[in-house]
Amino acid sequence: MKSKHCLKDYKEDYSMIFEMIKNLFNKNENTEKIEYLGVDKDGNKIYEGYYHEFKGIPWVFNKTTYTKEEFAKEFYTCLEEHKVNPDNLPPLVEPEIFVSYEAWIESKSQLHPNEHLYEVDELLEDDKEDDMWQVEIYARLKADNGQYFTTEELLFKIHNLMANKELGDHVFFENLVYDDHEFEADEIEDIDDNDEGIPVFVVWLGS
Repeated sequence: MKSKHCLKDYKEDYSMIFEMIKNLFNKNENTEKIEYLGVDKDGNKIYEGYYHEFKGIPWVFNKTTYTKEEFAKEFYTCLEEHKVNPDNLPPLVEPEIFVSYEAWIESKSQLHPNEHLYEVDELLEDDKEDDMWQVEIYARLKADNGQYFTTEELLFKIHNLMANKELGDHVFFENLVYDDHEFEADEIEDIDDNDEGIPVFVVWLGS
């Protein structure tokens, strides 16, 4: 199948980079910090703390909650139809991140266990529009391998977070952008202080 072939090639192409990343996260606390990680497929140097942009991925969010296998099939079919080379999709080199996005909800029950509202006083009855609140949501994501996210994994997890919420006409994925800061526990109530220092990324949606 196309998807399995592309995924295999993608992993092989980044094997050297991933090995360096693995060594980075497995180093003990007394090891000197590694800054230079290698190069990507385009010859761009990769440094710790450097994040690629995720533009040009033609994904459209919908109300379907996918399994990993279902999403992989749809994702790689979408890439093939739009002539996007999956080998060029970059990893996000962090073991965990926060993602921020905007959506419309009817109640807090639509939030997943790893999701929190940015402003706790947002859900006032007077602020409702068409029986829904427009909110900013923070979600904590952990890489399955504990070291980095593939683009497929990121889109899979973000999609399933949004599937039970209303996005209006902003359903087209445009980018995932580093928000130039790390998470601080006082940004959100009822969240663990251990979450401080995790980088925050914003999901850009278009119509």
